Amino acid sequence: MKTLNNYFEEAEFNYLGKRTIFLDIDGTLVPDKSLNFDNAVMRQLEKLKKNNRVFLCTNSNDKIRNNQIEKMLGLLIVTHNHKKPSSKIIRELGIDKENKNLLVIGDKFLTDGLFALNIGAQFIKVKRRLSGKESLIIKLINLTDNLAWQIAKLAKII
Repeated sequence: MKTLNNYFEEAEFNYLGKRTIFLDIDGTLVPDKSLNFDNAVMRQLEKLKKNNRVFLCTNSNDKIRNNQIEKMLGLLIVTHNHKKPSSKIIRELGIDKENKNLLVIGDKFLTDGLFALNIGAQFIKVKRRLSGKESLIIKLINLTDNLAWQIAKLAKII
C-alpha cells in the first residue's frame, strides 16, 4: 500500500494499469458537501477513466447532490456506509471477488482504507481537500486518522 503526500489532483496515476477503482468523493475530490470540481481534479479523473473502471464512493445520502455529481462526471456513485464496509458492494456491481486489481483512493484510512481492506483492495491515501471553514473537530479527526495510518503501516496491517 502506498501513501501519496499530495492531493488527488497532484497525484500521478499513470502507473496503475487496468484497475477497478473506488474513488472517494468527500475530502478526496472536493471538500465535504461541495460540488466544486476544479480543472486539476477533472484532468486526473479523465486520466483514471481512460484505462480503468471507476466508481465514485460516498457515504452521503444526499440524493440530489449525488445525482448532480453523477451527471457532471459521468460516473456511477456507489453509496455505502463507511462504518460497516461490506464486500456486498462488490457483488452488487458484478465484480469478481477474486479480482486482484481493485483499488480504493481516499483521504482517510479509518474509512476508505478499512473499506479497501474489507474488499481486498489496494489503498492509496491522498491528502484531504479542506474548505476554509473546516472545524477544529475535522482537523483533530484528520490527525487521529493519520496516526492510525502510521500505526497500521508500522504493524504491517497494510
